[in-house]
Amino acid sequence: MSERGLIYFDAHFGSLLTDGHDVFFADLGHALSRDFEGIAALLDRHAAHAVVLGDFHQRLLTRSKRTPFPAAEIRAAL
Repeated sequence: MSERGLIYFDAHFGSLLTDGHDVFFADLGHALSRDFEGIAALLDRHAAHAVVLGDFHQRLLTRSKRTPFPAAEIRAAL
């Protein structure tokens, strides 16, 4: 990320997401970038499925560790 000009200040397990294959950084509120417009476009492009993942994360923490991963909902949000 740093090679692309992004500095991420909030790296912890609560800020990481995975689809079982790749790891994704979430919560970019503590990130700096030389290309802020590029980051803003990235956030805008992924906002809909970030909401789905946020809801999943909340259910996972507060309801059940067996909460199914919302793969279909994420695909629909893309």
